[in-house]
Amino acid sequence: MRIETLKSLIGAKLLNLPAITSINNIAFEAKKVHRGDLFFAYDYDDIAQAVQNGAYAIVVDRVAEVTDQEIAWLRVDSLKDSSIKLLRYHVEQVKKKFILLSSFEYEILSQITISKDVQFLQNTQKDIISVFDPNKKIFFSDDATFLKSFCREFEDFKKLRKRYKYQLIQSTLYESSFIYKDIFYKNIALPPFYINYFIHALDIANQFEIEYNEEKLGFCSFFYPQFLTQKLMPTEFGKGSKVLLFCCDVDLTLEYCQKNLRHLKAVHHRDDDLNLLQKSLQNYDIVITSALQSSVLQMPPFVQKNDLPTLF
Repeated sequence: MRIETLKSLIGAKLLNLPAITSINNIAFEAKKVHRGDLFFAYDYDDIAQAVQNGAYAIVVDRVAEVTDQEIAWLRVDSLKDSSIKLLRYHVEQVKKKFILLSSFEYEILSQITISKDVQFLQNTQKDIISVFDPNKKIFFSDDATFLKSFCREFEDFKKLRKRYKYQLIQSTLYESSFIYKDIFYKNIALPPFYINYFIHALDIANQFEIEYNEEKLGFCSFFYPQFLTQKLMPTEFGKGSKVLLFCCDVDLTLEYCQKNLRHLKAVHHRDDDLNLLQKSLQNYDIVITSALQSSVLQMPPFVQKNDLPTLF
């Protein structure tokens, strides 16, 4: 790509009059720069190495010393915005698939996928960079706005288009075993009312010939049980006498508890008041909430260690 074309494409200002007129490829890590590459300088400490490795152009978003007048130095307002602009051009030139999922299928597939050419995208700089990776061919995201920012066309699988027919063999509030298309799925870490999302995720994987291992699925952020001791200390799965259950569909979960777990007292905790939550946990066996995922343990419980002294 010619420097003048690049300059217009990413909305850059040329800081010098370089001898070079074009670049070959794009690099975001100095150690991966080859002769002729464009380097996005997210870490200014890496500029020297990028130049030494043969970078033909350096993109910066603040004042930088022009240490080599032979190569191009370009200044932009935002490296992220400029990389997205360049990404729009890139995806038009290459054959890659972009697929929009609901948050359910997105999280399920992100856990069980083992294909190396698949990438799961969030609106982060690291994910933007991954789209430039020639080894990545299929990209999933649950963020339509993010996909639209750089991708003119993507396939929309966000809606669950049908109810799947499966044979439920055994289920608890936390695990389900069932048969679908003559395949037995044992102890999948989902309650029965989420099985359709799981099967939909598998169908999407099969449609795009993606390798997966369903046994890798653990609890997801949209349904995560945190077991607690009588003293309300976090403990391992199945070992506590209390359960703080984070879920996105409280009504279905509460309905399941009322129908199938009548020997246990379950309640919906509706706000993020920790004092009220503590009282609920003292009086009920299962406390179901959708309001506390980011406040009870300062971050979602599924990424917490169990060495915290207490929830409160």
